[in-house]
Amino acid sequence: MKGYFGMLILVASACGSSGGGGGNPDAAVPTISVTAAPANGTAVKNDNTTANGITLTVTTTGITMVDPNAHTTDVAGEGHFHVYLDSETNYLTYAFTTPLPLAIPARVTASAAPGTQHSLHLVLETNTHNPIAGAAPSNTIMFNVVQ
Repeated sequence: MKGYFGMLILVASACGSSGGGGGNPDAAVPTISVTAAPANGTAVKNDNTTANGITLTVTTTGITMVDPNAHTTDVAGEGHFHVYLDSETNYLTYAFTTPLPLAIPARVTASAAPGTQHSLHLVLETNTHNPIAGAAPSNTIMFNVVQ
């Protein structure tokens, strides 16, 4: 019986939260959400000016937003966000402050299909511009373009 008890202690200690590989499982994964003005689904102009674009207000938890130009090495709990347009893989811009006035570039055109919208979503990034592991993208902001 004594041998089994010793094995049980060994197995239980191997399952603890400290140890290598997985990071700190007790640390909260940062979150991000966004609202837009004008309201989600509104028509905006694609004249590349912030006056006619969208202003994003970003809310995060579990992370401190920092300027990646000033903070060039990864630090746990720090980062910024990238803004992605539609399904593009290159980000439209990145930021660490909110609200964020966002100009809609001229290349974003009105769709020939009525009711078709463009989308924006945000992704939390490390100081070195890598997605933060486990952090889900923000909710999606939809908008139309008018000429």
